[in-house]
Amino acid sequence: MKVGYKGQVKVLPGRIYAPYNPFETTNWQTHLEVIQLQYVQWTGIYKGRIRHGLEDATALMQKRYPGPYHVIEQYDQERGVYVLQLEFEDLREKTMWLLKWS
Repeated sequence: MKVGYKGQVKVLPGRIYAPYNPFETTNWQTHLEVIQLQYVQWTGIYKGRIRHGLEDATALMQKRYPGPYHVIEQYDQERGVYVLQLEFEDLREKTMWLLKWS
């Protein structure tokens, strides 16, 4: 009496199926866009408290990407909307930060 699996087992070397990738592949631009979506909700909830929303956005951005900058709201003429951007005091600091995080 033979007991056990009698089907064929195919081994495919070099092929690995992994649907879950634990490594995050976002950059600072994507992170700033996510913060901008949250910022729009904050300013909608707290009408007239725009300054506090920018301080919170700066704190969230500094948590992941530290550097000598702060977040400002600026009008984008190409898209016709207000967007969050980073403002640096010194151009050399901006260059070094962009080299580090880009």
